This record gives sequence, C-alpha cells and structure tokens, in this order.
Amino acid sequence: MSETELERALMQAQWPGARRRGYLFVTWILPLLVGGVVMLFASLFLVDGTVPGFVGATIALVYLGMIIVIVFFALQRLVNLGMSRWWFLGNFVPLLNLWVAYRSICCPAGYEYHRKLDGIGVLLAVLYWGSIALMIISMALVFMAAAGMASGLLGDDWPARMQEMLEKAMEDLDVPAQDS
Repeated sequence: MSETELERALMQAQWPGARRRGYLFVTWILPLLVGGVVMLFASLFLVDGTVPGFVGATIALVYLGMIIVIVFFALQRLVNLGMSRWWFLGNFVPLLNLWVAYRSICCPAGYEYHRKLDGIGVLLAVLYWGSIALMIISMALVFMAAAGMASGLLGDDWPARMQEMLEKAMEDLDVPAQDS
C-alpha cells in the first residue's frame, strides 16, 4: 500500500470505543437534559424550600450515575483515538487537561495513528481553542480593569472608597448593617 492509501485506510477503519459525537452528547448534552429533569423532579417535592430525604438521595444517585457514565465514555473515547486509558489522568493536570480535552473533542477516531484532522475536527478545534483564547482575554481584561479602577479611578484610598460604595448600596437596598 502506498502512504496515502494507508492513511485513507486508517481514517476509515472501524476503531473501538466511543465516537466523537457520542462523547460530545454524553459530556455536554446529556448532563443538561438530566439536570433539567432532576430539577423538575425535585421541584415537585419542594416543601417550605426543602427537599425530602428520599428525593435528595435519589438526586445524589442520579448524579453519581452520570459521573460514572461520563468517566466511562471518556475512557472509551481515548481508546477510540488510539490512546491509552491512562491518559484520562491527564484531565487532572493543569494545561495537560487542555490537550486531552482537545484530543477528545476535536480529533477523529484513530488520530494517534494517522494524525489527520477531518473537516469537523478543524471546525471543533477552531471553536475549542477560540473559546479558550476568548476566556483568557476576558479574564485578562477583567483583571486589568480591576487594577485600573483600583489605582487610577479611585486613588490610593480605594479600599475605604469601596467600603463606602458598599455601605451606600446596602442603604439603598434597606439591608441592615452587620457588625464585623
């Protein structure tokens, strides 16, 4: 086989484990659906703002089951990519977790062997890394704005001014003052 035929065969091979769309459904859509159903279920049993014990235990078991299903699909997704299941532990290492998530979300089956992204993978990669870049930029802007507000707008006595602003806001809301 030529190299291009081998690459094509690897991309079209049937790889074991969870496919990309199943993984995305189980890790993104299913928790939203289950969370909505659980909240609806819990709201049916609300009494004076509290939930009876059996309902709380049921909710805990449902969420424990969701965690087990998500971990199972994450392990199966790594197998589908051609990676070891041990890479799952990379989800708990800062910065390495970004790479493991990128592989799990964006890369097609068998990526460890053929190293080729398909069209959907490229789109998902742009969305994935773009959202991370947007989040980093947003956080940087918030920190810069907070630092600028603290030193430039309010002056050196900004903690006292922040306390005054908080007290004024509490007065406007008619919240009784608390002794600290």
